[in-house]
Amino acid sequence: TTRLIDGTSKFLVNRTKSELSISFYEQFYHKLNEPLYYKLAQDSVQVYLKDVLPNAYMLFDSKRVFETPSFGQTWTTAFQNDLIQLPFSLLEVFQKDETFAQNDLGRYALMLYNGLQKIENGNHPIEIIENLAADFNQTTQFETDAHLGLLNLISRNCTTVDETSRKWVNLVEFSKLNKEEKKYFTGLIYQQGIQEGLFKGNNTSKIPLNVQITDENYQLLYQGIKEIQQELIHISDLLEIKQVKKETITVYTAYTGLFVNAVQLTYQTMLQVKQSNYYQSDYYAHYIPVSKDIVSFYESIDQSNYGGCLLSTLNFLDHLSHQSDNKRFIQDVTYYGNFLVDVVFASTHEGVDMESIISKYALPVTSYRIKHMYRRSIDISAYPGLYAGYEFSASKSPNFGVTAPLGFAFSWSKKNKDETYSPSHSLFISALDLGAPFSYRFVNDSAEGLPENITWEQIFSPGVFYVYGFKNSPLALLAASKASLCC
Repeated sequence: TTRLIDGTSKFLVNRTKSELSISFYEQFYHKLNEPLYYKLAQDSVQVYLKDVLPNAYMLFDSKRVFETPSFGQTWTTAFQNDLIQLPFSLLEVFQKDETFAQNDLGRYALMLYNGLQKIENGNHPIEIIENLAADFNQTTQFETDAHLGLLNLISRNCTTVDETSRKWVNLVEFSKLNKEEKKYFTGLIYQQGIQEGLFKGNNTSKIPLNVQITDENYQLLYQGIKEIQQELIHISDLLEIKQVKKETITVYTAYTGLFVNAVQLTYQTMLQVKQSNYYQSDYYAHYIPVSKDIVSFYESIDQSNYGGCLLSTLNFLDHLSHQSDNKRFIQDVTYYGNFLVDVVFASTHEGVDMESIISKYALPVTSYRIKHMYRRSIDISAYPGLYAGYEFSASKSPNFGVTAPLGFAFSWSKKNKDETYSPSHSLFISALDLGAPFSYRFVNDSAEGLPENITWEQIFSPGVFYVYGFKNSPLALLAASKASLCC
């Protein structure tokens, strides 16, 4: 009798843990389809996690309702691809919102995103800057566009074409220029910038009107032009090295760092010319952290560090907007992103138990999906959980503890056409209560036998219950007036 009771308890424990895992997958799938909102300045962008994690969504969407994911090669590859593309998937969603690009910081993030995507596609860096300047050409309205225009202007002034390609070279020997020559050279660049609207804002722009080059500040513009040109030349040098020793160059990481540095130098130069404090500017406080997150993300990809990919993305979301309304959105990305990272890690490390990973994320549940999804159902059910009650006949006292009633459930719910859950109602008739052995087995599932013999009289506990199953939740509330026959 004890062995039979123990075997039944083991079955219930294993079944409960399996239901725990399946419930988590169901919750993950529903979260992928749930609209979330990310607020930047005064406007919110609607985001679906299925667009941010498209490969994971495809596999969960193709999974049958009661099927457990295998988390084999296909699943881990899908998770890896989602993590590698995570911030870019977010920005693809963001850029579809018309208001996002009207925010200076959002526009800056999109500019970097577009530039880095072109780098990844193998575009020539000179063409990348030209194309970005053409796309972000509202120079009198947005700081990002004006700064990018300055970068393109300097790029044009140090570009040379030989028989095979275009590249950046040091067309001016800066070290040989005297004071008047430096001023003349700077003036030429400035006049070109004036014609292109780079140094002149409008009444609604944050860019000051009619930025003038004087004897006092021309040297700041000259120094900025020199530093930007040198950064572009480093990219040309990288191209030549890459052709000789491809295996020694990580192209994405190197280009990312150099490209972002060049953009940063244009911002710094503009701020200095406008006599603004660089270290107290919005650019230093908000734009620089976003740039660093992008660079960190590419470094994580280079090292196949999927946890680093997620962490860089979370920092990016935090730095892109400091709105407290985004807390839930970032929490959801953190929770489900961590799950993907842990599954990928477990799949590549033999010492990590996949089952323990799943258990960390799953919530304790009982079997509930059939009851929620079908209009009527009959099944053998068990409801492991906690109970509280009051005994009127003998002790006349409250009581509580662990319970695991086992019996038949007659359930009904609203007719379901789209396979979404609705609240369920059940009439549950129990015959046994395996609370004590279930509690022991839940924390000692590998132990040999139970600590003491148990008789049927101790677990025979008939009762009739009304069960309410909460919508979109594996939790249920049981109510009963029960006559206990246990010893």
